[in-house]
Amino acid sequence: MNDRTEPQDPIMARDGLRPDLPAGAPPKPAGSPDQRITDEPPPPPAAAPSRRVQWIVAAVLLALMVFAVTFAMNYLGGPRPSNNTSPVSDPDRERQLTFVSRTAAPGVEDEVGVENHSDFWFINGHDKPIRIGLEKKACTCSSVEAYAVSEDSRQTQRRQTFEAAWAFAFGPQGPVAACCAAHFALLAAATDKELSGKELLKKGETFDVPAGALGWLRLRWTGEKAAFKSLGAEVWMNDEADGPVARLTQPVVHHDPLRVRPAEHVGTLTDEELAKDVTRYLYVWSSTRAKFQLEAKPSAVRGGPESDPFEVGKPVELNPDELRRLEASNKLEVGRATAQDPGPLGRVLSGYKVPVTFHAMAKDNKTPFDVGPFQRGVLLSSPDVVGEPKLVVIRGRVVGLVELGGGDDEAAGTIDFRSFLRREGARATPLQLTSSVAGLKLEFDRQKTPKFLDATLKGPVRVGEARQGWTLYARVKPNEANGPFPRHQDPLYEDSAIYLLGREGDKPPRPIRIAVRGTAN
Repeated sequence: MNDRTEPQDPIMARDGLRPDLPAGAPPKPAGSPDQRITDEPPPPPAAAPSRRVQWIVAAVLLALMVFAVTFAMNYLGGPRPSNNTSPVSDPDRERQLTFVSRTAAPGVEDEVGVENHSDFWFINGHDKPIRIGLEKKACTCSSVEAYAVSEDSRQTQRRQTFEAAWAFAFGPQGPVAACCAAHFALLAAATDKELSGKELLKKGETFDVPAGALGWLRLRWTGEKAAFKSLGAEVWMNDEADGPVARLTQPVVHHDPLRVRPAEHVGTLTDEELAKDVTRYLYVWSSTRAKFQLEAKPSAVRGGPESDPFEVGKPVELNPDELRRLEASNKLEVGRATAQDPGPLGRVLSGYKVPVTFHAMAKDNKTPFDVGPFQRGVLLSSPDVVGEPKLVVIRGRVVGLVELGGGDDEAAGTIDFRSFLRREGARATPLQLTSSVAGLKLEFDRQKTPKFLDATLKGPVRVGEARQGWTLYARVKPNEANGPFPRHQDPLYEDSAIYLLGREGDKPPRPIRIAVRGTAN
């Protein structure tokens, strides 16, 4: 808009004339025969058609102006506050690139240790070049590269592809629908060694975008650990001190190549259930790889594979329906996600289920499953993935022959030594054990119990009419334990428990495991 005076509409100039006179005719004198005299004033003249059209046009222009201002403020951004106090603005300094979007594709999931990138493409719609430079980066693991395809470039076909994607982005489909076409064009251009580009590593390095050029800024990064991350960079245009700034952002979640739930709870199992074998499944998946191999094995084998009633089966590859169900199930655990740990959230591209089976008796027909709380570990690894195996801890409780403490939950019967001085050792609160099996005998299993633990068993005594009970006094020997226990993948402390043997007639002795925990300082 400007202050120029628009020519007056001729019809508006004649608003004061009588409607029954032709244009340009002088008014008839008062008292002429055809002049009507009434007691009521004449009705107001109807608005001229052209005046209504002008109001409609003005309303449309106002709506377009509001849209343009809103679009510029929210989509294109603007210059940062200037340190220049001069009342006269500098058009050259305020020129800026037009970006399709300053936030790249949302929901980017990539693999820890693998380089990835996002492209922010733009156009210089001015008839002069625009100089850009790096203001700052969001983290040290990212870099920014600038590329441009100028109007006079020899790469005519590539530029035409780029322009088509650009037009598509601002067409009726919108920027989101254009993402695939634009990304294809950018990847094709990025692989051309003839295309000029520059990495902006630090302040002072600049890149000139030619007039009318199309191009993109490429943000590269490498994830250091599994976590959510908001990457980005700020790039100044024309003037490092006072020019506009483009703030580019890329939300990313980094994943390990193999993903698991670190702990699984199987609940309370009974002797009757174990007699029929109980099988559960551990799930292993990848959010970054379409295919991988998997190996699974117990973290510790007690007495050899034939004498362990806990069995880890061969991994079974998930079919497409199972992959979708696993991803949907993981989404239900959104409450576990934090900035440092995304939990199980994320896409599921490939995966396996690993069967783990609890038997009442091992294959040697001599070793029954422990009574009481239990904890077993499974190591999961892949020959395609470098790094340590993933450990999944399985917890549960077996009830039947003997009842430990009170309650039915998995923690019932666990002895807690809390924190104590290593040189002094520790004694726990006495634990009560009961059973309804007539003639059952219990004894402390010194051979299976770790050497830093000791126990004394007193009883049995009659409890009610049909039960008998024992009292277990447990202790940690002075100067035998060190640090927290249990500790996974530490042979001295992985199986932190006191073992008893239950003897019932001529049947094989039944091991009873009583878990312990604590910290020796």
